[in-house]
Amino acid sequence: METQAENLRCATEEALETLCFAVAGPASPEPQAGEVESFALTFSGEREGELVLVLERELAVMLTQQMLASEEASAAERADALGELANVICGQYLREQFQQLAFTLHPPRASDAGALARCQTRVELSVEGGWMAAGLRLQEGARG
Repeated sequence: METQAENLRCATEEALETLCFAVAGPASPEPQAGEVESFALTFSGEREGELVLVLERELAVMLTQQMLASEEASAAERADALGELANVICGQYLREQFQQLAFTLHPPRASDAGALARCQTRVELSVEGGWMAAGLRLQEGARG
C-alpha cells in the first residue's frame, strides 16, 4: 500500500498534467513567504481534514494561463483556476487513499502559507522551473 505522501504526490502530478499540461519533478528551493500564493480546501465525511496548496507566484500565473488557455487572467480568475486545481488534487488523493469512503469537498479559499506547516503530510515539487507544495492535514483520530 502506498503512503499518504506518495498518494498526494501522485494526485498532484496527475492533476497538474491533466489540467495544466505541466510536468512536475524534484523540488527546487522553497521561495520566500512573500512570493507565494496559498489555497486551502477542507473535506468532511468519514475522514476530515484539509488540503493546502502553496505555489510560487510566477508558477501560479503560468499554471493559470495554461489552464485557461489565456495570456491574461485576473486575480479572481487565477484564484478560481487554482482552487479548481486544489479540488481535483484533493478528490484524486481521497479516492486513492480511502477508496470506498464518501467525502464532501468544501469550496477552496485563499490561505496563508503557514497552513502548510500545520500539515502532517507534505510534498514539494518543481513544476516548469517553479516551486510548489501540497500538504495534507487529517483531523485527529482520522486514519489514513
